[in-house]
Amino acid sequence: MKDLIPFEHPVFGQVRIIMVDGEPMWVASDVARALGYANPAEAVQDNCKKVNKITLPSPELGKPPLNLNIVPESDLYALKQFWAWANDRYDVPPVKWPKIGRVEMAFRDTVDAETQGAIINDIKAREPFRVWLCIKWLATYIAIRPGEMRSLTEGQVDRARGYLIISDKQAKEKRAKIIPLVEEDLEIVRALPLAFSSDMPFFRHECGGKLGGKAFGHDQLYRSWRRACRRLGIEGVSLYPGTKHSTAMAARKGFTPEQIMAQTLHSSGPSFRRYFKTGGEDLRELYEAQKSLRDAKPQAAAGKRLVNQTGEAEATQVFNFTKK
Repeated sequence: MKDLIPFEHPVFGQVRIIMVDGEPMWVASDVARALGYANPAEAVQDNCKKVNKITLPSPELGKPPLNLNIVPESDLYALKQFWAWANDRYDVPPVKWPKIGRVEMAFRDTVDAETQGAIINDIKAREPFRVWLCIKWLATYIAIRPGEMRSLTEGQVDRARGYLIISDKQAKEKRAKIIPLVEEDLEIVRALPLAFSSDMPFFRHECGGKLGGKAFGHDQLYRSWRRACRRLGIEGVSLYPGTKHSTAMAARKGFTPEQIMAQTLHSSGPSFRRYFKTGGEDLRELYEAQKSLRDAKPQAAAGKRLVNQTGEAEATQVFNFTKK
């Protein structure tokens, strides 16, 4: 199953990780069991403060879905101070533990702009309106993470000036994000009825049901995305890579690295440079461009250089940026 990343260790066995909003989360029962707790469920309940429940499809055909409790790295320390305890008891050097940065910065499966649009349109046709709008915005305003987007209140969607406002307490980077809305989205927002309170969740369940007025749960958007992908026969691309990462990758064809960095609000580093890794199709374009120049007649070469100028300039920019 692509959503779960198994980490194998000769002492502790297998501990599974899943990436959520770009952050590694650990399957709580795996960690508790690895640490020798007789009752892993009880250990998690007593020690972990940030438990999230998720449901994933079973990797085995016909089996019921997996219901898992996952915890962030901070909760691992609560379980007998996970790393320090493990190193002290088993004399395991830190270098042998999983390097979370490498997992987070790895290249992820993405979709092209056309496929992304098809998924979002399918969600629009079959899922609740605000679910569609939230996922549409994740693919547009790629500086905002799914958890940050879900946490928006009515008061943080500035209808008058056309901005989304993420506070420093909501943002993973601990700095506020002020994101301008494009005209189409501003029209959508202004057409929505005003809520009775500015503290009401903007992305919420419709009134009338048991969850009416409550904010979308953690798995709401992911389930809708997965359903749309299944309907369209698309496999292996989850919500976060399918929105933010796919948009950033597609932007390489029309924007400079600096312009894309302005959209993602990244600082220079591995988390941003992964968007400029040269893949198979990128190399194919480079090889084709080189071949056309090499095979061209002298009189025609100048014209062909003009045709390929944009592509070559972009490729040069990518290589230079990657080397920094």
